[in-house]
Amino acid sequence: ITFKTSATEAKYLRDLPIHSSQEEISADDSHVTFSIFVCPNRNLIMEFCKHGSRLEVLSPASVRQAVAEQLEAAARLYK
Repeated sequence: ITFKTSATEAKYLRDLPIHSSQEEISADDSHVTFSIFVCPNRNLIMEFCKHGSRLEVLSPASVRQAVAEQLEAAARLYK
């Protein structure tokens, strides 16, 4: 699974990785891309969601979609 974060959020994720397999793939002034090797599950989806707009799942599409659905459902509660 690959995901991108803001440079600020990356500092947090370097100290407290989402998974023990987490590796930094690339970085620039504003974003850092990480990868993890793990089977997706509900807990992982919720872990991604807790970072809100500071984290974007890039791949696979199924995980990206699951996170999007959870965040959209949460946003509907506030409309």
